[in-house]
Amino acid sequence: IFLSLPAGVLADKTDRRRLILILSVVMMAVSINLAVMAYVGWIGPWSLLAHTLAMGSIFALQSPAMLSVIQDLVRRDLLPQALTLNSISLNVGRSIGPVIAGVLISSFGAAAAFFVNSIGYAALASVFVGRRKPDLRQHARETFMTALLNGLRFAFTEKLFRGMLI
Repeated sequence: IFLSLPAGVLADKTDRRRLILILSVVMMAVSINLAVMAYVGWIGPWSLLAHTLAMGSIFALQSPAMLSVIQDLVRRDLLPQALTLNSISLNVGRSIGPVIAGVLISSFGAAAAFFVNSIGYAALASVFVGRRKPDLRQHARETFMTALLNGLRFAFTEKLFRGMLI
């Protein structure tokens, strides 16, 4: 919740491709670290909590960029279908992911589940390697704080948007 506004501004003011790429690599590194710690038996409640906080924070920073990059990847007439497919894939992942993790953990241990998770982040990062850089000149005029305040002003003054937030 605390990172959502700054993450939205970051997604608007930076190269989303590069942001997603960097954050995916960081998530991959955290997952590999968890896998190694689980494999050697060093993982405990506090280290697991710290890694979970790191992964959740990185995910919160990455989510607005991931949602807005869809419009850069597909034609405008295919955008509704792409957004629907994205929503379906997220929900399927939420349903099937724990099942796959359970099978991996029961068969090979927690380290295997963390390692497979890191492969997923590597795959995501690979999608954004070599993508074209968008034109950010329109956002260059606004400072980070100005963009953040403009976003807040929009959220509180647009009746429909304010209703959705409430």
